[in-house]
Amino acid sequence: MSSFAKYEISGPGALPLLQKVAGGDIDVRPGKIVYTQLLNERGGIEADVTVTRLAAEEFYLVTGAGFGRHDIAIIARHAPDDRSVAVRDVTSAYGVLNLCGPLARDIAQQATHSDISNEAFGYLTARRIDLGYAPVLALRVSYTGELGWEFHVPTEYLRDLYDRLLAAGAAAGIRDVGYRAVNSLRLEKHYLAWSADIKADDNPYAAGLGFAVRPDKPGLLAGPALRKIRDAGPAERLCWLSTGADVVMHGGELLAHPRQELAVSVRSAGYGYTVRRTIFSAYLPAALAGETDFVVEVAGERYPATRHDAPLYDPAGTRVRS
Repeated sequence: MSSFAKYEISGPGALPLLQKVAGGDIDVRPGKIVYTQLLNERGGIEADVTVTRLAAEEFYLVTGAGFGRHDIAIIARHAPDDRSVAVRDVTSAYGVLNLCGPLARDIAQQATHSDISNEAFGYLTARRIDLGYAPVLALRVSYTGELGWEFHVPTEYLRDLYDRLLAAGAAAGIRDVGYRAVNSLRLEKHYLAWSADIKADDNPYAAGLGFAVRPDKPGLLAGPALRKIRDAGPAERLCWLSTGADVVMHGGELLAHPRQELAVSVRSAGYGYTVRRTIFSAYLPAALAGETDFVVEVAGERYPATRHDAPLYDPAGTRVRS
């Protein structure tokens, strides 16, 4: 995952700046990772990122490949001109290896002297550890719904660390996976993707991200808009559906209701190999968001689809926190 865009944001003005543009509360203890969205004045989602607080005035922002210039421009647009904030693009300075799966801890422990037990290294926390010869910023986050880490490592150490982790996991059947595999896994967990499930015209409450925003946070740019949406309720909701039909979906298909007047476009879509169903998302009017039975049109043919209240895989989210 070395193509992730990565930025160091530091200085006495860093926290106030991030508190202004990020929907979540960034004023956390050092070592804590905050999953948050960068929001515009309307409450629209401009970016979907993680922000790790490394020190009192030092933060590490990670966003998707190809979104870096867009996302950091939002932060720069609202930065003060008193030189109290420094932004450093470190995308090429660090490679990223994701180690995910039920045996991820057992494999990583073979390469480190650090204690990476669940008690010592909890979910959504970050630590600097050794892995082989590499000094690593380890982020305990996962986009696959399984126990896992992002290992952010100086690029000169990357190949050696990769070889060591492959060797450590050989007996367990460790394998390389690509972005399409990760996309299948994240769909099974209903994890969102910016530019598909969420965009600048979508708000956190409609997207099911109300847990990730603090609308009453002082200084929040989107505060007034978020409070208005929260109090009135969103006009539409992002819902997750699936079909057992033998179809290939990519997003953009038509979703309809068999008895109600409805025609909306599918956002994300793909096959869930664990649950053996095609999974997809779509925004539904709030009045229909409680319905369960729908119809999806693929290549001119219509198939039954079912809306789900929770992910089909590990709905309680225990595996990623194990």
